[in-house]
Amino acid sequence: MDQALARVCGVLSLAAAAMHAGLVDEHLEEWWGYGLFFILASLAQGLYGLILLALPLRPAWDPEDWRVWRLRLFTAGIVANVAVIVLYTISRSTGIPLFGPAAGEVEPIEALGLATKAVEMLTVLGLLVLVRRLRANRPLIHASS
Repeated sequence: MDQALARVCGVLSLAAAAMHAGLVDEHLEEWWGYGLFFILASLAQGLYGLILLALPLRPAWDPEDWRVWRLRLFTAGIVANVAVIVLYTISRSTGIPLFGPAAGEVEPIEALGLATKAVEMLTVLGLLVLVRRLRANRPLIHASS
């Protein structure tokens, strides 16, 4: 079950990457920094999605190390996606923070942006379920005897 959910999250991350990639040209025309952000977001989400899709069923090393590694991987995905969602929310409510020629301007809310945020939120929710299941399995730190 967890393997299937990790793969679903991988596909969702790839979808978000494709959506961000489709917006690169538009944002490069506005300012190179905005375009660079979309390139980096697309590459990061794409790589992350591929990593999730490539996760083996069984670890090649100590199961506890494998569990800790997956917790870190899933948590990193949660943090990164939430950061992108928060940046989108700020840029649509109070304005683009700090940088570029449109700093302080409120961006319009568009269907593709909302769809991208929905995909990212689904990714976060799936990763949260995976983290919860990993934590419920057994404690990460074993008491020494």
